[in-house]
Formats: sequence, C-alpha cells, structure tokens
Amino acid sequence: MARKCACCDTQYDLTFVPDSDDYMCGECYCEEYDSLEFSQGKYEAEMDVLHGDVYDIRKAIEAFVNDPPDSAFQYGYLYGLKSELENAEFKKRP
Repeated sequence: MARKCACCDTQYDLTFVPDSDDYMCGECYCEEYDSLEFSQGKYEAEMDVLHGDVYDIRKAIEAFVNDPPDSAFQYGYLYGLKSELENAEFKKRP
C-alpha cells in the first residue's frame, strides 16, 4: 500500500509527522506547522501577480519543477501562484 498525505492524498514529497502519527506532503506540513511563513509566501505571490511582476503564471509554477520549494515561504508562494492561475482560468469562463 502506497503512503499518501493525510491532508490532500498526494503521494510525493512526504514527511512523517510524529504529532499526528501520519505522513504529510511538504505543502500541507508547511501550511499546518509554519502557517505565518506560508501565508506570507501566498500573499507575496498574489501581490506579484496583481502588480504585474509575474507575467506568465504557468512558467512561474513550472520553475518550481526544476527547483522545488524548500521553505514554508516558497511552498506558500507556489500555492499562491496555483490559486491565482485557477482564478485567472475561472474568470475566462463564459
């Protein structure tokens, strides 16, 4: 049986969390246990997109493939970019 994140069911980037006696992915772990840094990263991503500092959200997200996040701030930033991409695609719908 494959291990998966206790929060989002992903099967990659898992860390054992003794507090919950379960596994969590990096993004969920940072959101749960380092929420301030995570929230700051998410906010910065939203502001960068709003102010035009990020021209192509997809390419910004793809940049994390070659250089995965290694801090709660970066996980939050990636999460914020994903949210902004989802919002942009939702606004395009008729």
